[in-house]
Formats: sequence, structure tokens, C-alpha cells
Amino acid sequence: MGATASPQRPPYKPDSTKPFLTIIDTHVTTVVSAFFLFLFGTGLIRGRRDFADHRVIANVFTAIYVSKTIFQYHLAKRDRQRS
Repeated sequence: MGATASPQRPPYKPDSTKPFLTIIDTHVTTVVSAFFLFLFGTGLIRGRRDFADHRVIANVFTAIYVSKTIFQYHLAKRDRQRS
């Protein structure tokens, strides 16, 4: 008896939704944990939560907009070199 071959998948299939969902998921998790720190924390813990909020906002901006801009710049540069 011979084994049947499974259909071949392409080695890489670009999909822009998965990285975006991962970025959002990690930051939502951080915001939820910061909410619980604010709810149950006291003193310095609440101050740390405020700092975490600012850090999350800056990180989301960097992860989405700055990374996308850098990537688009490199793609445009590559296209100019091919022309």
C-alpha cells in the first residue's frame, strides 16, 4: 500500500490580519490587567498602573503606525531599485 500525498501548501502566505490581531490582543490584555491593578491596588501600585497606560498607548502607536511606515518605505525603495 502506498501513502497518498497531501496537497502542497505554499511556503508563505502573506496575511496582514494576524499580526494586527496579535498586537491588539497583547495590548488589550495589558489594559485589562492595569484595570485590575487600579481596582485592587493601593498607593504605588496605582501609580504604576498610570504609567502602564501611557506605555501601552505609545507602544500601540509604535507597533502599528511607525512599523508600517518603515515597512512601506523599504518596499518603495526596493521598487525604485527594480525600475
